[in-house]
Amino acid sequence: MHTRGTGQTWFHRNATQCSTLHLLLVSVLVVFPAVHAAETGASRAGYELHPALEMKLFAAEPDIVDPVGITFDEEGNVYVVEMRDYPLGIGPEHRPGSTVRLLRDEDGDGRVDKSVVFARDLSFVTSIAPWNGGVIVTAPPEIIFL
Repeated sequence: MHTRGTGQTWFHRNATQCSTLHLLLVSVLVVFPAVHAAETGASRAGYELHPALEMKLFAAEPDIVDPVGITFDEEGNVYVVEMRDYPLGIGPEHRPGSTVRLLRDEDGDGRVDKSVVFARDLSFVTSIAPWNGGVIVTAPPEIIFL
């Protein structure tokens, strides 16, 4: 574990895993806003990537819906915050409806094989970070360890 100039903590065991994590990070962050374009084959249009990098779709609906935050833990798990309840809550009762999804690539092909709800019925979750074997989630006015 080490800290870069940004103040973020990065976990890795060796250079190969670190490179894989960086590729996954680039893939997920670039592809989230372009899911519909990926379905039409236009997902790479308008993006410039270093020749050593590859962009491919990691996750899309129905594996994730309304993503607003993402984090990776030291085991390579991907956690995605879904704000399904913005702006008024769910239904006429305005119930909390944000979720945290745990995504896993179990066969190493770079695509989600398992997408499960890790936490549900949270109120307007806005961010997530790995910590101490779990994740910290902000759901104003609360900060929750899961």
